[in-house]
Amino acid sequence: MKRVASGLLPAQAHLMVAFLAHQGIVANVVGEHASMSRAGLFPAGLFADLWVLADADVDRAQALLVDYERRAHDEETDPRGEWRCAGCGETHEGVFESCWHCGAERRLPEGP
Repeated sequence: MKRVASGLLPAQAHLMVAFLAHQGIVANVVGEHASMSRAGLFPAGLFADLWVLADADVDRAQALLVDYERRAHDEETDPRGEWRCAGCGETHEGVFESCWHCGAERRLPEGP
């Protein structure tokens, strides 16, 4: 078991766990119920860590989380975050990762 992200808000960490699970990677949120932060300055549960159970999944999980964060940033930049399905042309809101109509996975545009 290895940590792949730290200092996350608990809700953000749980979203990442769900995202990784969708990709076939088992992960857990650790530390969201700690009594105090390391410095003792923040209330309990303010920050959490994300741990991947299988060491063999660590590199893939880290790459997926980089992509996840990039997508989250892109959707913050474009509040609508809409995308068009490459399979059937259906338009979807940015929060959806697959097409409701044909089931195709969302494809991101090629980066620079």
